[in-house]
Order: sequence, then structure tokens, then C-alpha cells
Amino acid sequence: MKVTMDVGPDGVALITISNPPVNALANP
Repeated sequence: MKVTMDVGPDGVALITISNPPVNALANP
């Protein structure tokens, strides 16, 4: 899981949580 925080021009913090697909983690 990747969590990134960006502060926009209006001073509001945007927290983006990106979860990779489950099938991308399950390698045969």
C-alpha cells in the first residue's frame, strides 16, 4: 500500500491511498 500526501495551492492536504490489485500481488 502506498500513501502519498500532497498540499494543494489552497493549502488543503490531499491524502491519496493507492492499493495495488490483489491479482498483481498473487504471482503463480
